[in-house]
Amino acid sequence: MLVQQLNKKNKRLILLASSVVCGISLFLSACKSKTMVFQAERKAQIGGEFIRLFDDGHAEYGYGVVTEKLKAEGSYRFSNDTLYLLDESFLKHFPAGYLIVKEGFVLMESGFHFEVTQSYKQP
Repeated sequence: MLVQQLNKKNKRLILLASSVVCGISLFLSACKSKTMVFQAERKAQIGGEFIRLFDDGHAEYGYGVVTEKLKAEGSYRFSNDTLYLLDESFLKHFPAGYLIVKEGFVLMESGFHFEVTQSYKQP
C-alpha cells in the first residue's frame, strides 16, 4: 500500500515536471523573433512590391503603398542562385515556382525584376 502511494506521488511529480518543461519550451519558441535574411524590392507606379526571406524558412511576397499587404507567404528554399518558393500561394504570382538571383537582382520570367536590398548569406 505504501508503494502504491509513492507511485501515485511520483506519477504526479513526473506529470507536473513534464508540463512545466513543455510550457517553458512553448514560451521560448514563441519568444524567438524572425530575422530577415533577404529582401528584394520592385518599384511600381504607385508603391512597390517586395520579397522577404526569414531565417526560419518563411517567405513573404507583397506590396505596399501606405501600408503593406501580403499577397503570398509560406516556405522557401534557397540553393546557389535559385530561390524556390515552395508554398502554393506563390504560384499565382510566380508560376514557375522559382526565381533566379543574379548580381543584385531577382529575375522573373515575365521580364520584370526586383532589386536586392538585403543579401542572403548562405551557411
